[in-house]
Amino acid sequence: MKTVKIDIIHPKAEELLHNLADLQLINISEAEENIVHLSSEQKEMLIMSEKDIEYGNIISEKELDEIDSAWLQ
Repeated sequence: MKTVKIDIIHPKAEELLHNLADLQLINISEAEENIVHLSSEQKEMLIMSEKDIEYGNIISEKELDEIDSAWLQ
């Protein structure tokens, strides 16, 4: 079983989650075990990363390895 923390922003999302719990597809608990609190800078970096992915500003690992290899020479 995988545990994740979700910050609910929209009331409809909370309703959806409770419906999924009613169908026994997910388990909702209020426990705050193993929660990692991110700094505002970390949250901003995640937002920036999501925008990069959305706009296609990404490179493959192979391309990154080639860039690194060229830089190291």
